[in-house]
Amino acid sequence: MSAGEPGMIRITFRQAFDRYGNRLRGWFVALLGDQQLCVSSNPFQAAASRLIDAGWDPALPIAGRPAEANFDTLTSTIGEAAKWTIEESGTVTPFFKKRMRL
Repeated sequence: MSAGEPGMIRITFRQAFDRYGNRLRGWFVALLGDQQLCVSSNPFQAAASRLIDAGWDPALPIAGRPAEANFDTLTSTIGEAAKWTIEESGTVTPFFKKRMRL
């Protein structure tokens, strides 16, 4: 767990790169400390889903921030963040949508 609010799980995001060092536009690596959780276009929600799959308590608070930032840009609980995804299309602004779990 990171410094800040007691019990807060802090996920950091950084740009994703391919094996040749080329940036993967729109894709981000989600890290919990030094551990990579996932590579996703929706890293906060994907990281929360990975934590649920690993058996973490859904009621725990979670925060996300870019690796270079000193402030959180997203906060939620693990369970609530894992329920959502971001839907994008070329005609409308991106919006949150309930995730369909299989």
